Parts: sequence; structure tokens; C-alpha cells
Amino acid sequence: MPSMYGGPLDRGGFYNAAGWGPVIIANPPPALWVVIAAVLLLRRPATPPAGEAGRR
Repeated sequence: MPSMYGGPLDRGGFYNAAGWGPVIIANPPPALWVVIAAVLLLRRPATPPAGEAGRR
């Protein structure tokens, strides 16, 4: 973990626990996952209720 050798907290440093590196690395993957999952779930066709499948 490079951030443990970063010295005092520095908001401008990349290899620092308070820097912008952890923000860039930690936040986009979950946000991207949420957006992709939402798009896929919204595009899924609706399925009829369990008792309605064979009726016409």
C-alpha cells in the first residue's frame, strides 16, 4: 500500500490517504457498476406473472 508511506496527509498528493488517488481509484468502479446494472435492468423485457404465462 503506497499510501502508508505517504507521510503527512496531503490533499494534493496521489500516494496519500487524503489525496486524490484513492478518490479516483475507489469511486468510479462502483458508480460504473450501478449505472450499467440500472441500464441492463431497465432494458430487460417485462415478464408476465407466474399464472398468466399460458393464458390467452
